[in-house]
Amino acid sequence: MRKYSLRIKHCGIALIGTAALSTGLVACSDADSSSNTNAQAASSETTKELESTDASDTESESIYPRTVETVDGQGNPVEITLEQEPERIVSASTTLTGALLALDAPVAGTAGGSKTSLPFNTDEGFAVQWADAAREQGLEETLYEREPDVEKILGANPDLVVMSSNGGDAATQYYDQIADLVPVIVIDYSQASWEDLIIQLGDALGLEEEADEATQTYEDRVSQVSDAINLPEQPVDIVTGTPDSLMIFNKHSAQGKLFSDIGFELAEIPNNAAPAANEARGDSTAIEPENIPVAITGESVFALSMTSNFITDEQLKSNPELTDHSFIKNDNLYALPDSAFRIDYFSAMELLDWAEETFA
Repeated sequence: MRKYSLRIKHCGIALIGTAALSTGLVACSDADSSSNTNAQAASSETTKELESTDASDTESESIYPRTVETVDGQGNPVEITLEQEPERIVSASTTLTGALLALDAPVAGTAGGSKTSLPFNTDEGFAVQWADAAREQGLEETLYEREPDVEKILGANPDLVVMSSNGGDAATQYYDQIADLVPVIVIDYSQASWEDLIIQLGDALGLEEEADEATQTYEDRVSQVSDAINLPEQPVDIVTGTPDSLMIFNKHSAQGKLFSDIGFELAEIPNNAAPAANEARGDSTAIEPENIPVAITGESVFALSMTSNFITDEQLKSNPELTDHSFIKNDNLYALPDSAFRIDYFSAMELLDWAEETFA
């Protein structure tokens, strides 16, 4: 349980005690014996409450030191020990920052993306979906853009660093330099939903209750949206493009899992659609431009854009090789919100809102 929660409980107990004693003082005008009885009862009740809270404090404090199982920069299993509750966590992964902020973990610094790339087109370089949460934490800017900066990570005086082992925000190449000085948790998010990530981090940091609350809020919203929407033609492809290739997200991706949660069926990539060289990932497949017409088999297509200079849905519409595809002919091409490229608690909730607005 978080320290601030314990402080709130202390305040609540103080108020309960004061209220009980006030009742005793009012009764004093009627009978001294009644006052004494009420005062004794209030004192006894307050003592019980304080003893209960002290036990809760002790139980909370007992989770530290705690041992966390993770991996090193080469993916080898390691254990780290957190001697006390972290107070200054630095996230070297923009994807994991969203999970930490959803847990209300004490984020003292974060990596950022290029401000010319979506969804990092904010003044600070924060992702649009968690920018407000970062500001509420008191963060004023990112530590760096894109390429990890060890000096700035350590300069934020962290007592814990969290990093990813995959994706464009991976920082494991600097693991040894950082882990020599600060405990480091490494997470592979390539085949994990945002729920998996938030539960992993919640378990590691002793924030299980916060993780449960966030995931339950999401599940409740999924039920609402699933009941409210009428699905477009199935199956579907979720794609994002660059001038050199098209990336198709699979059912293991965070995007794919969210769409599946609300009833969508993801299309399979045909075997004859060869992936682009050196672009293998667990959550998606990069397709060479000449193979795009074969690779897209969905009756509906959802397009993500990574930069404002290359709008994926516009590129698909203008591709003459796709003119006869049913998703073009039937107008089943949808541009997803900017935040949907990196799914965390905040962007997941935004995407659910978008799905409801689009298909209800």
